[in-house]
Order: sequence, then C-alpha cells, then structure tokens
Amino acid sequence: MSELKLPRLLAAAKEFNIGQDTLIEFLAKKGFNKDELKPTAKLTEDHYRALQAEFQGDKVAKNKADQV
Repeated sequence: MSELKLPRLLAAAKEFNIGQDTLIEFLAKKGFNKDELKPTAKLTEDHYRALQAEFQGDKVAKNKADQV
C-alpha cells in the first residue's frame, strides 16, 4: 500500500497553486468523472499522480515565492 497521503480536491488546488476549476477541468480532460470531483472529494492516487505530472512546476514556483 502506498504511503502517499492523498488530499481533498480543494487542498490539492491550493498545494499546486491552481484554481479549483482548473483542477477539475484538467482531471475531466484526463478521463476522470467530473461529477465525482467536488471540492470536498478525496482524490485517488491516480488523480494525484496526474496532477503532480502536470502541475509540479507550479508547486515549486509557489514554494520559491513563499521563501522570499
């Protein structure tokens, strides 16, 4: 079993420094069911890995900005 702690959708949007709607649209384009993607929905490992692959750069930029 994975040791990855999976956040809720809204927390992931904050983590990756993207809007909630952007996150939902991205996951819907990747083939995930848009009806299940509510702000309080817990992300699956597949959801989270897709977000990491696409938005990891935004997360790094946010962390650098926070350190300034």
